[in-house]
Amino acid sequence: MIPIFLKNLGVVATSPYAFVGYVALLATYFILYLRNQNLKQFENEMKALPQKERANLIKQRYNVFPKDGLSEEGYIKKERHKYVFLAVMTVILLVFILSVIAIVISSDKFKSVTLTVVVHGRKGNQDALPNIGWVILDGPLVSNVAANIDNNGQAFFQNQKIGDTIKLTIKSPKRYAAVPFDWNYLVPPEGKIYLLAQLENSDKLSGKVFFKDSPLPDVTVQIESDTLKSKTDSLGSFTINIPETHRREKYIVWFQKKGYESTSSPATPQYGHGITIIMKKL
Repeated sequence: MIPIFLKNLGVVATSPYAFVGYVALLATYFILYLRNQNLKQFENEMKALPQKERANLIKQRYNVFPKDGLSEEGYIKKERHKYVFLAVMTVILLVFILSVIAIVISSDKFKSVTLTVVVHGRKGNQDALPNIGWVILDGPLVSNVAANIDNNGQAFFQNQKIGDTIKLTIKSPKRYAAVPFDWNYLVPPEGKIYLLAQLENSDKLSGKVFFKDSPLPDVTVQIESDTLKSKTDSLGSFTINIPETHRREKYIVWFQKKGYESTSSPATPQYGHGITIIMKKL
C-alpha cells in the first residue's frame, strides 16, 4: 500500500490540481511577504515616535490596542510570528490535501477495471471453454449484461468497480452452465475471475439397440477413447453413467455384439436425446 501511495503522491504532485495548489501557495506567500514588509515599515515609523504615542499609532493603523502587559515592540514581534505560522500552516495544508488525494486514488474501492472472466472446465484454469455462449453479469448498477465468450474462453466487462459484488451466469446454446449456479463474486484488483462451467444434463448416456424391429440384448456399448461402457438389457436399453471428469460436448459410441457388425454413432447427452441404433448381422 505504501509504495502505491508514494507512487500516486508523485502523480498527484505533478497534476493540474497540484499546480493550482502551488499557485495558491505562492499567492499566500506573496501576500504574507507584503504584510511583513508593511510591518517593517510600520516598525520604523513607530520607532521614530515617542514611546507614549506608539500605542495610538497601532490603534490608528490596525484598530487594536496591544494587550495589557504587551509592549508595542512585543505586538510587532507577535504579528511577525503570526505571519510565519500562517506560512508554515499553508505548506502543511497543501501537503495534507495532496496526501489525501493520493490516498483516495490509491484505494482500490475507487478504481474501475476491465473485468476478464475466464470460462474453464473441470481440468483447471487452463482448460478454457471457447465459444460456448455468453457470460451474464448482474451487479450493483447493471443487470443482465452479456459478454461473448471468445476463442480463448474469455469474456470482458468494461468499467467494473473493484470490490463490487457481482453474479455471473452462463447462457449457452451448447447447454453449459456456471458451477455453482448464481454464485456471488467480488471484482478483484487484478480484474480477472475464473468461472467454472460444465455441461448440463450430461451425467448419463442412454438409448436403445435393435435388430430390425426387435430389441437386441447383450450389446456392448462403449464410449470411444474411454473405459466407460455398458450392456443392453432384455429390452435393448442401455445407460452409461458419466463422471464429471469424463463429460464432453459430444461422444462417439461404439456398439459391438458377436455375430453382428460393429457400428458407431455420435451422442450429445446434454440435449436429452437418446441414441437409437439398428444393428446388422454379419
